[in-house]
Amino acid sequence: MSLRLGPILSLFICLFCLFNVQGQDRVYQGYRLHLSGLKVIEKNTQGATIAFTAVNTGKHAIDTEQKEQLELLVLNFDPSLLQLEYVQDDKPLLDAFFKRTFLLEPGAYIQINDLKLEAPVKEMTAPTFKVPKPAKKDSSKVEPNKELPNNENQSQDTLLTTEKEKTSEAKEEKDIILVAPEIDRRPIEELLEEKNSCPDLVFDTLKVIKKTDRTAWVEFTIKNIGKGPAQLYNKGTEERPFGIRAFISGSTFISKGSVTIGGHTIDKGLGETIGILHPGEVYKETVQFDIRKMTRYMPVLILSLDAFLKLRECDRTNNTSHIIFE
Repeated sequence: MSLRLGPILSLFICLFCLFNVQGQDRVYQGYRLHLSGLKVIEKNTQGATIAFTAVNTGKHAIDTEQKEQLELLVLNFDPSLLQLEYVQDDKPLLDAFFKRTFLLEPGAYIQINDLKLEAPVKEMTAPTFKVPKPAKKDSSKVEPNKELPNNENQSQDTLLTTEKEKTSEAKEEKDIILVAPEIDRRPIEELLEEKNSCPDLVFDTLKVIKKTDRTAWVEFTIKNIGKGPAQLYNKGTEERPFGIRAFISGSTFISKGSVTIGGHTIDKGLGETIGILHPGEVYKETVQFDIRKMTRYMPVLILSLDAFLKLRECDRTNNTSHIIFE
């Protein structure tokens, strides 16, 4: 009696998914996340900021407040997409996950745009010392030739003394006293200059122009209240432009229960190829958003600036604004 090909193929795929897990050799116990769209948003000597979509492909809900799940959660991802030397397994991502607070039911997904990974601290190289070895006494003594005249004996003693002095000087030149480790530090002047020239973008106004059961047209005004210019786009390069992300929520702030409903990129409207918003200037635009996921329990539309973490702003805590639909 022959078996059908379908069940065998399904069993093979299940086994492949179970054992094709990057990082630690964990046994699947119902807690599993699949990570897709992995991108490095920002990278420096302290670590990196990454973005991705996480889908709960397990049979249990994943709650990062339940710390015991840290040892049970299986991550399915490809670390080569990040190209970070310290991300060869799932430990750095797991550590970063459980510093955040979110609840993900089976089959649900979440878009994370600012997960911070910490680079391992490099061990400091201890200073090395090399103690000069004491010069060995020359056991081969040259006896003066008694048969030679006194002036020839003195010349021979002078030659022997000169050779010892040259040998001692050569050893002193090879001795290394101290090798100090090199530390990469940014000067305080550079840090102060960056703080005094950084931009700071906020929503100046936010209002609904038109609304249906499916769509809302929202007019927003962005203002630069910082001390430096903010480049929102550059048509001369392929660099990603400035972005806005939209959420539906039951509260006035973005939480683990908020639902992403899309976003918008700003690539025009400042009258120049390099779109720069100078301090004190404003940018106004009307954008259409899909609000079909809005319910009476989630009546709040939240807009968040700098969705792609393009700018280094003075303050990132003032980048959201909201509208409550009646």
